[in-house]
Amino acid sequence: MQNWVLVTGADRGLGLAFVTHYLSLGCHVIATTRREQYTNELAELQRVHSTKLDIQHLDLADEQSINSFAQQLADKKRKLDLVINNAGISQIQQFGRWDSATFLQHFMVNSVAPALVAQAAIPFITAGGKLVQITSGVASLQLNIGADIGLDAYAASKAALNSISRRLSAKVAEQNIIVTLLNPGWVQTDMGGEQATMSIEDAIKLMTQSIEKLTLEQSGKFIEADGSIIPW
Repeated sequence: MQNWVLVTGADRGLGLAFVTHYLSLGCHVIATTRREQYTNELAELQRVHSTKLDIQHLDLADEQSINSFAQQLADKKRKLDLVINNAGISQIQQFGRWDSATFLQHFMVNSVAPALVAQAAIPFITAGGKLVQITSGVASLQLNIGADIGLDAYAASKAALNSISRRLSAKVAEQNIIVTLLNPGWVQTDMGGEQATMSIEDAIKLMTQSIEKLTLEQSGKFIEADGSIIPW
């Protein structure tokens, strides 16, 4: 069981569910949100777990916000056992309507920001600790999932996240830090929609079981929620 867990994008959906799960195990959790007024659900968790839950403002589109968050970790001499880079965006934009603003926003939030958060968090991750990058099956170039439904900016930004994370896994291997690229699957969140095939509860159960079992041999791997390998 992890003692200190950091979850980004923690005020709803999968992020909130990760926070709830690790609090239920007795972990200390740092939950980040870009919203000054976070959701009632997160506020209620803070009320119930006031000594275990630390909610921090973090705007992933603002590099200074990421740097300030890193300084807070340093000031508190925090040691992290598990970091879950969960925050992300997804917009459907069909070919013929592509524009640079949409692509740049996706790359900033889904690729650049997780890379900078990882850079900020790595110095505080304990030996044997884990960095989990929440990615997507649409990032697989080989599978080319959903090429007809306008998820191109999202898919490209998650493929970039995979590439960055794979390279990062090699950089931190000697520190005994595991970096994993984890696909939740199609989950019933605001992003996934009600028609998605998996509930948040089922996705969290599978993912947390896989996270618990991660080893260095799996570092840099692209995996499904159940731990099976996804072709790149």
